[in-house]
Amino acid sequence: MSDNLREALAQLQAEIDRTQTDTERQRRLEEVKSLVEQALDENQADPTGLREQLQELGVQFEVDHPALSRAMEMVINGLSSLGI
Repeated sequence: MSDNLREALAQLQAEIDRTQTDTERQRRLEEVKSLVEQALDENQADPTGLREQLQELGVQFEVDHPALSRAMEMVINGLSSLGI
C-alpha cells in the first residue's frame, strides 16, 4: 500500500471520528471505519468493498460534511491509482 493511500485512510478515519449524524448514517460510517482499519492492517484488506462503500456514502455526506466527503474521495482516488 502506498504511503499516500495510507495517509488518506488515516485522514478518513479521523474525519469519521469527528462526524456526528443520524443513527443510520452513523452506523454506515462505523462499517466504513471498520473497513478502513482492515485496510490499514494490510493482512485483512478488502479495498474493493471499501471503495464501493465510500462511493455510496460520499454522495450522502457531500453537502452536510464536505471534509468527510473529501477524505472519502482521496481514498477512492488512491484505490483507483492502484487499479482497485
